[in-house]
Amino acid sequence: MRKRQKNRKIIVIAIALLLLISVGYAGLTTTLTINGTANIAATTWKVYFNNLQVTDGSVTATTAPSIPENSTSTTSLSYTVTLNKPGDFYEFEVDVVNGGTINAKLAENGVTKGGVSNEDDTYVNYTVTYADVNGTAIVAGDKLSKSGATISGIGDTRRVRVRVEYDPNITAAQLNELEDDIELNLTFALNYVQD
Repeated sequence: MRKRQKNRKIIVIAIALLLLISVGYAGLTTTLTINGTANIAATTWKVYFNNLQVTDGSVTATTAPSIPENSTSTTSLSYTVTLNKPGDFYEFEVDVVNGGTINAKLAENGVTKGGVSNEDDTYVNYTVTYADVNGTAIVAGDKLSKSGATISGIGDTRRVRVRVEYDPNITAAQLNELEDDIELNLTFALNYVQD
């Protein structure tokens, strides 16, 4: 009997201690409240072509490439040229501008050139490079910083050179295979994505 009384006392004391610890823990616990304000700035995507200039010595285009006035979204151009003899070319340079608030980079399929068939490719060289002295290749991942990231407050601007040329090294035999002048309906685009 004494053993039962002793066990009851231990159980009562354990319950009392548990209640005391619970009340003490509740008294020591506090609620932390954090108030604040977050502003999310508006973002804009504005990668576009600007300042197109045809290179001296180019043949006259049947349909010249043009950028719509005040465009801030054009990164593709279409144009038509006729190349009459080896060495004839049509070339232009254009700026690619990041005027938005998001950094941009050239996508995996970043440079798109269209309008030269497999047959025409024998006679025509169609290239797109940066317009620096070396004609640096344009590659996937090339970056254009967002506006405000440069001293001028406008984002990066990269000058691009687009050239289509009747191959000056074509052989007489290849020339004899041609029946007409080469008329090309060409397209060119740069595909940028968010960096």
